[in-house]
Amino acid sequence: MDISIYIKRFLVLSFFGLLLGLLILSKIPISQIKPLKGAYTIPSTPQFKLEEWFAGSFQQEKEKELNAIFGARPLFVRLNNQIDYTLFSKLNANGVTEGKDHFLFEIGYFESYNGKDFVGADSINKIANRIKFVSNELQKINKKLIIIFAPNKVDYYSEYVPIKYQPLKNKKTNYSELKRNLKDANLNSIDFNELFCKWKKNTKYPLFPKYGVHWSNYGAVLAEQLIINSMSRFIAKPMRTYSITNIEIKSDILFDDCDLEEGSNLLFKLPKFPLAYPNITAIKPANMFKPNVLVVSDSYYWQMYNMNIAESFNTHHFWFYNKQIYPESFKEELLVESVNIKEQIDQHDLIIVMSTITNLNRIGWGFLESLEIFFKGTYNYNAIKKIDINKLNNVIAYIKKDKVWIKDAQNRATEKKISLDSAIVLEAMWQLR
Repeated sequence: MDISIYIKRFLVLSFFGLLLGLLILSKIPISQIKPLKGAYTIPSTPQFKLEEWFAGSFQQEKEKELNAIFGARPLFVRLNNQIDYTLFSKLNANGVTEGKDHFLFEIGYFESYNGKDFVGADSINKIANRIKFVSNELQKINKKLIIIFAPNKVDYYSEYVPIKYQPLKNKKTNYSELKRNLKDANLNSIDFNELFCKWKKNTKYPLFPKYGVHWSNYGAVLAEQLIINSMSRFIAKPMRTYSITNIEIKSDILFDDCDLEEGSNLLFKLPKFPLAYPNITAIKPANMFKPNVLVVSDSYYWQMYNMNIAESFNTHHFWFYNKQIYPESFKEELLVESVNIKEQIDQHDLIIVMSTITNLNRIGWGFLESLEIFFKGTYNYNAIKKIDINKLNNVIAYIKKDKVWIKDAQNRATEKKISLDSAIVLEAMWQLR
């Protein structure tokens, strides 16, 4: 028999075998395959309409849905990502790049590291003046404001930075300018970016993971200790802190320490990079004081939050990007815009605003602007105390429902470079003068 017939039969059988294999894989429940990491959404089922069928749009939307719910999709995505990474050193995670010796970085940090997002000395000076003003006003009512610079992995692991992102000469950055301004004004601040680079020379364990974006568990523990001790010094009262009793070295690291690797969705794990995980014991001094603490921060605060830093406080609220309020939002979302800022100031002794370098041009995310409006001119603290809070909230609610009024408030917010929420509060207060 002609050998070409065998070849044809083999190809036909292989083709049908492939189709059968894909059919079987499509029926495998996604729950039985490790799901993909990172943010992605499954398209909704399109509603059949005759006009969309003839236009071809229904088929396109249906194809997107079928591709998304295909049972073995995570496996094929990981296989594709692994091929790209192994052959071309390409990572298919959004905004992630690989440095020397396989260190992973978020690209946005290089932009801030080299001052590509520098907003100018005048703008940074305005931010510093706002912080100084708010700090002084809080001081008058026995409150403390603490500004915290979160560390930058690019500074800490500068020796592993890719060649194309090497530091520029004579660069000006939002970080260097704001740091100088706060130091000149003698404001309460903690600079973990500077501290981590100093500690690196003497610490036995890494303060940043190789495959994660935030500080390591060990780095977060050291930072938390320093924050609590600094709080205690700022308020001149002893607080509950803790000591490290022993340290476990683990190769199977926690998700927070490998989130960039996980988000890359590779088929195989990257080389092991052991990290330190401290066990801690509480220290409770005599006459221990537990302050009421409000923290406004980006994602750098989550590790401390999950390590129960709240045990050192009486009450503790975390305003994530000045939007959601925790712990309340764990049960049902509670937004900052729905609470009364006067009551929040009254309820807290210490206010912490923490930001990584990529967010310094908008540090506080509107929170500091709201406090500035709150304390300035006719809207200072004593004037606001005379306003009926219920009436104020009623006017705020009315403004938010009025399309014309809310548009005017948005225009004023843009003109004054403040948040929409701050502009709405200002409008409501003006009505109740």
